[in-house]
Amino acid sequence: MLIITNPKLDKKRIELCDLICLLSAMEIFYTIQNDFVAFSLEHVTVLIAYVLISILTIYWAKHFLSQKAKDRAGMILALIPLLAVILRIYFKYHFGEFTYVKDLPLFICRLVSFVLPILIWTKNRALFGVLYFWVIAGTTNALITPDIEYGLPHMESIFYWMIHAGLVMSILYCVFVYGWKPKRRDIWRAFMWANFYLVFIHGLNSLMGSNYSYTMHKPINGSILDFFGPWPWYLLTGQLLALFLFLLFYLPFYFVEKSSK
Repeated sequence: MLIITNPKLDKKRIELCDLICLLSAMEIFYTIQNDFVAFSLEHVTVLIAYVLISILTIYWAKHFLSQKAKDRAGMILALIPLLAVILRIYFKYHFGEFTYVKDLPLFICRLVSFVLPILIWTKNRALFGVLYFWVIAGTTNALITPDIEYGLPHMESIFYWMIHAGLVMSILYCVFVYGWKPKRRDIWRAFMWANFYLVFIHGLNSLMGSNYSYTMHKPINGSILDFFGPWPWYLLTGQLLALFLFLLFYLPFYFVEKSSK
């Protein structure tokens, strides 16, 4: 019997089998469940590693890559958080743990993960201005006070760091490799859109019984919101914190611009 094979089809089958094997191998990281402790050796080590990787990546891209290669590297960085969000949903569903009140990509950092590749592709400066303040002021806080139950090497922890550290690294890449700078008007634009998001997500939380972006109650593991009073007052006092951080992270650009005149 003559068997005719299609090399291209066989290659796709092999790639699909490799992907299935990889996803199956990753399942073991869901069985290792050790509690995460904020400011522990693990936490500090992850932050130091992230800082070093960011510095080396940005230095390498800025000094050794062509513009085309810089764009390609920037897109790869932007896709890492998005990949983590999608894989997290896949594994939650695969293990029967997915629930719409916790696992939809409605937390602001997960939403930004979908927008970030669009920013790198379009190079929209107005969009960058909003994401700069959201990520540098908000996501950085998520790195310092993580809201995760399990530590490494649990997949939930891996995805958390991929999303949040990836977002910050990508925005810093835009600043130091592309040379993009936020404008003063971006502070108010970011603040306005953050409030639109807050009102929208609070409405959804009220309807679904969820707590996306913590509009219904504070994170269980503690966060900077603990210093801003009980619910609902921390939603209002948190506005002052957000505006203060936006202004704070704009200051370096303000002083650089002022000194160059």
